[in-house]
Amino acid sequence: MFLKAFKNRLPKQTNLRMFASLDIAGEPTYPKMVSASLPGPITKAKTAELGETTCNLAANIGFMVDIQKSKGNYICDADGNTFLDMFMNISSTAMGHNHPSVLEAARSDEMVSLIANRTAQGMHPISQTKQLLDDAFMSVAPAGMTRVGPAMCGSCSVEAAFKHACIAYAQRKRGSMSAAPSQEELASCLKNQAPGSPDYAILSFKSAFHGRMFGCLSTTRSKAIHKLDMPSFDWPAVDPPRYKFPLADNEEYNRSQDDESLRSVAEIIDGVFQEKGQEVVAVVIEPILAEGGDIQISGYFANEIRKLTKEKGIYFIVDEVQSGVVTTGTYWAHE
Repeated sequence: MFLKAFKNRLPKQTNLRMFASLDIAGEPTYPKMVSASLPGPITKAKTAELGETTCNLAANIGFMVDIQKSKGNYICDADGNTFLDMFMNISSTAMGHNHPSVLEAARSDEMVSLIANRTAQGMHPISQTKQLLDDAFMSVAPAGMTRVGPAMCGSCSVEAAFKHACIAYAQRKRGSMSAAPSQEELASCLKNQAPGSPDYAILSFKSAFHGRMFGCLSTTRSKAIHKLDMPSFDWPAVDPPRYKFPLADNEEYNRSQDDESLRSVAEIIDGVFQEKGQEVVAVVIEPILAEGGDIQISGYFANEIRKLTKEKGIYFIVDEVQSGVVTTGTYWAHE
């Protein structure tokens, strides 16, 4: 029944046989509990041990993973419990646990060499960098995207997108992408002052999660614990549209939700500039605001945001850290 329902949600051109390649020998067929409680006694003991060594890793542990026993879509803990893994390490384990093709690539001489000899990519990239980027990223890039900027992690990627938007916006204000900054800009940025450190902002949506690094935290608004005790930029946020289901029975209401949120975005971009001279240089959104409560956005809403950002000469950042890489059935959720 699940497979039938899943198939009905996929695009018509999707071939279910492509999922056969995700079959992994030894994958469990169902979840199984063996400990009397969660977390189990072994996890509790190992968590206590870890707490003696680290100040942050042991604070939010759900269970300790037995990575060797975890297979495919199932994850096993240190106590022998088996779970259907709907988390997949914040979507980092897109191919499942211990996928043979991933393990084979990890054992390759090329991977060993890259891990053992990390170069300073920005100044001394390895000679195969172009081919690696084309194979890994450009081969699955969204339509119209012609470049990639690799980063270390999800939060790093979002931070890099913020920086790209700020730099490109400032360069355009100078007249061209090759225009040199003024001496005043160079001197003032070292003091964290304008004009070198301009009052730029990234507009985000309430309930969004964009990471835990400093810039990202100013746009993350899903859980208070992520932001508590951290200084933040005074950046604006608006309510995302919140739809009623089934969609077919609530089209008028849902369109009104889209339009209300769109009006708020436009008003805030103009309002923060008029009130305090702050320039919104980009709008960032997840196709599914899942950490904030499974808040999805329509194609109409996303495309209207794109039109609005183009009209205002600012950037549109689509955060696919957790929703991309076939998590939703297409390679990118926005598709």
